[in-house]
Amino acid sequence: MQGQNFSQTELLAAIQEAEELATHIDTLEESREQMDLIYRWAELADGVARWMVQAEELLSREDLTQLQDTVNKEDAMCWEKYRRNIRWLNKPAE
Repeated sequence: MQGQNFSQTELLAAIQEAEELATHIDTLEESREQMDLIYRWAELADGVARWMVQAEELLSREDLTQLQDTVNKEDAMCWEKYRRNIRWLNKPAE
């Protein structure tokens, strides 16, 4: 995920992996395994958000809208929920 190497295919695959991992995490009791998987999910979610930023910077408005529609097909808020993570991280301290 360096520079101009944005890939819609990789973004969609990462979202699918993160969503599947989140579903699996929800089935586990509190444990070291669950904590490790939560950290893994956080890394995936960070990567997804960064790809989304790249998409917003590199794609035309039409292509971006099409990608967002694809991402939001199963969950209308999917794009927003991953992008929210990066917005929160970029907020200046109050």
